[in-house]
Amino acid sequence: MKNQKKSLLTVILVILSFIGTNTINAQITNYSKKVAVLSVKADNVLLKTSQVTKLVRNSLIELDTFEVLGEYDMKDMLSGSEIIDTVCYSTNCLVKAGKLLNVDYMLTGSIEKLLDKIVVSLWIVDVKSKSIIKQKLIEFIDVDERLKEMLKINLKELLELPVDKTLEKALVKENQYESNINVPDVEKLSLSGPRIGFTLLTGDEAKIIKDKSEVGGFEGRPLYFQFGYQFEVSYLNAGKIQALFEIIPVISGVDQGVFIPSLTLLNGVRLNTNGFEFAVGPTFIMTKKGKGYYDSEGNWHFGNVPDGFVKKYRLDSRGDAFLDTGLVVGFGKSFKSGKVNFPLNIFTVLKKKEFQFGLSLGFNASNINKKK
Repeated sequence: MKNQKKSLLTVILVILSFIGTNTINAQITNYSKKVAVLSVKADNVLLKTSQVTKLVRNSLIELDTFEVLGEYDMKDMLSGSEIIDTVCYSTNCLVKAGKLLNVDYMLTGSIEKLLDKIVVSLWIVDVKSKSIIKQKLIEFIDVDERLKEMLKINLKELLELPVDKTLEKALVKENQYESNINVPDVEKLSLSGPRIGFTLLTGDEAKIIKDKSEVGGFEGRPLYFQFGYQFEVSYLNAGKIQALFEIIPVISGVDQGVFIPSLTLLNGVRLNTNGFEFAVGPTFIMTKKGKGYYDSEGNWHFGNVPDGFVKKYRLDSRGDAFLDTGLVVGFGKSFKSGKVNFPLNIFTVLKKKEFQFGLSLGFNASNINKKK
């Protein structure tokens, strides 16, 4: 009985071993055809011929459709022959090389910049029939940083494999919207950081600021120093342009012994390439306003309003805290020194009867990020 069990176990092990060996052999011999990539020529592009050749060879290996002859195997097998890989592009030369390499196909081609296009051309030579059996030429937009993607797209088209159509469209069509595909490696410029500057008041507000306190003035100058901090969020980043939402809390007037807090909310657009930006949005300013009226001669009277006069509210040092509003329109430009950004902005605050304008300068060194 024990001998029967041993015999049965031996038979099972032999069968499993046979199945496993056949499976491994099937995996090893899965490729029906062998191909070699001797050289793919690069002309007037960012990469060299040797680099482009390696990209094509590696991409072909990734596609897992052929047995791809290795670079060092080719060099070893072609040593002593008259074939020089960098100049072997003709069908006749490729057929000779294919016979020496003992492969079924030779894949070659070129990538070159012509005017405002990058032209990728790949073709396959059948060593046995001594002819080109497949070829593909695609004109891409001029984006050197996407050469690898261009080569992969052409290679897949050549082998009739599925292609990422979104990627292909972005790299082929001239009038596509700018994105991080067709405008790559543009820095996403983030300028969050401290701000210092000044605001100049005009009109009646400037006059009130300079008036004596007995008549509701502030006995100051209509030029306020201010400091604050800019927080920003990029909600759209497409190539060279990003759209921003900015939050800027500011304290003004400490140089004149007053405390004027404000909060500005801006929606803006910035060019990542040169730092120019435009923004617009509301500002909320905590100030002092008093209730009173103007007499027939235009003089201001603070306090109760007698019959026959219109009640008004205006800037007045004797008044109570009041949340005033305005519309901010700003323009800016960021200057760069090393890794430090210096954003410079000019702005105006539009109100019902007056306006203010000012200037702010900031800096940051930690929020310069590559576009994802």
